[in-house]
Amino acid sequence: MRAVLILMALSTPAFAQPLSLVVENTSQDTVESISVFPEKTEVVVGTYTVPIAPGQAGRVDLSLQQCQTVEVLVRIKDNPAEFRPTVDLCRDPLLTVGE
Repeated sequence: MRAVLILMALSTPAFAQPLSLVVENTSQDTVESISVFPEKTEVVVGTYTVPIAPGQAGRVDLSLQQCQTVEVLVRIKDNPAEFRPTVDLCRDPLLTVGE
């Protein structure tokens, strides 16, 4: 009985791995900020404001309970913002900027 209770506790969302999105900057410019939204909403579930230099990567921690498709807004220094409407966190939690 004790083993069953422990397994049940470990399977609850409180012990779930936090979700994150890794953003790799392959452009020649610095990524200034990143905002992540669930599809078709304006609710921000993750932001990253530490500059990401060319050739570097940053991780955006997300306040999501499960992997899903998200929209990502990437602001790059001296360039228009890049909008990525369908980033599938379940399939691949890596986003390359500057391709």
